[in-house]
Amino acid sequence: MSKIRQYGDALERTLWTAAEGAGAVGLVAGYQALPLADIPPGWVVLVTVTVGALLAAGKGIIATNVGNGSASLGLPADLEPIPAEAVQHELPAGVGMPINPVDADGDGRDDTTGRFVKRPVEEDL
Repeated sequence: MSKIRQYGDALERTLWTAAEGAGAVGLVAGYQALPLADIPPGWVVLVTVTVGALLAAGKGIIATNVGNGSASLGLPADLEPIPAEAVQHELPAGVGMPINPVDADGDGRDDTTGRFVKRPVEEDL
């Protein structure tokens, strides 16, 4: 797996999170600058987090309906993580059990998350 493919999704998520956070701060600061009743000081953080969450949800909804079906917006399709159900299920030579669909390369780690996967015990084979 190339480094660009491996870290492309994380980079895209990081950049969108930063943009959503900056947008939330900007919207709340803009509201506070209006000649309206200010948000009480104890509520500013909660309101900012809520606005950021709403921006993230809106971006996810738009990306799901406009893009390639995932919540990613701006990530090229060839850098998208491969869902486990899209991996081919093949039988390894001499074993009557399918390869773990999230560990197609057999290195013991989930190919999309990098976490270790449970290996079958000898009795299961």
